[in-house]
Amino acid sequence: MNSIPIKNQFIYLGVAFFILLSIMPWITNKELSFKIIHFYSMYFGVVNTFIGGSFWWNSGLKDSNYNHLIAITASLIACSAIFISLSSVTLSILVNLMLLNLLLLYENNFLRDKVKFLEYIDTRKMATYLVTLTAILQIAFLFNPYLINFS
Repeated sequence: MNSIPIKNQFIYLGVAFFILLSIMPWITNKELSFKIIHFYSMYFGVVNTFIGGSFWWNSGLKDSNYNHLIAITASLIACSAIFISLSSVTLSILVNLMLLNLLLLYENNFLRDKVKFLEYIDTRKMATYLVTLTAILQIAFLFNPYLINFS
């Protein structure tokens, strides 16, 4: 059974939710916007935890201990980013953003010579680029000079 199309559909669904969460702060009131951005940063951490944990499927391949170490480390960094979001949402988004791009780089290096994963790699690249844009939108909202209260 080829599970790549199913994985791609779930990736598109996840990216659609990221896009929705990045648009909502710009069209809602200020208090709700900051709650949405906080939820976005926590959701980003959960997604990165899941992506990092998905490297466990490599257990039957060579260097499986290395893959497990990468999976555990990435998941711990993403979980710590969730806790960082309690004090600094911007830092949490930046940590998650760097982790997402590093996970893509690791996946590309690991799967680049496997032909059956080419469609998945293309979808994953597109998803990473779109989520990077949504993260930039969230950070732009946080540093929007028209929202800063000068009183």
